[in-house]
Amino acid sequence: MESNAPATFADDLAFLAKHGPVHVLEAPGGARVALSAKYQGRVMTSAVDATGRSFGWINRAFIAAGKTGTQFDNYGGEDRFWLGPEGGQFGLYFPPGKPFAFDVWQVPHAMQEGDWKIAEASKTRAVFEKTLSVTNWSGTSFEVGVVRAVSLVPVETAEGVRAVAYETVNTITNLGKAAWKKETGLVSIWILAMYAPSRRSARSRPGRRS
Repeated sequence: MESNAPATFADDLAFLAKHGPVHVLEAPGGARVALSAKYQGRVMTSAVDATGRSFGWINRAFIAAGKTGTQFDNYGGEDRFWLGPEGGQFGLYFPPGKPFAFDVWQVPHAMQEGDWKIAEASKTRAVFEKTLSVTNWSGTSFEVGVVRAVSLVPVETAEGVRAVAYETVNTITNLGKAAWKKETGLVSIWILAMYAPSRRSARSRPGRRS
């Protein structure tokens, strides 16, 4: 049954844990951040405490369906790693030589499928690693090494105020044999976020289920 009540961090954590491992960062003051290697090292959601409101939007219907390899595997999540550019002659989201039309637009499979390696994990920090193979519209191929570190950030608050803060530091390295050149295209880091809407911004909460 659909519910208009905001999901709690505990609710979302329990749901995510049913579908794969989740690593949780924990701040001394109670803040929580849920990370997923299964979903490409994403910050799935966060909260000011374990039972507090969940800030990230999680696409429960998509995750529960167990889909992968779609045009856009939309798992949701507060902070996810992609590469750019999207379109143009050096774009990564259109097959080489194809028209720039939505029916052939495709999130590169390497960016949205498969677990990422957890190179480091503690209560305050986690590091994910992955090698991505992508090809741009002009036919240039890239072997991109990605290191993604997610860390809690200490926060000083006034009495009666609670907060959660984290940062992601993302590094890419050319692992291929050829140098990256602007004449044949370059790649960039592209960070995207999906947050749960407030009651003021939406009457219903897509993807939320009781």
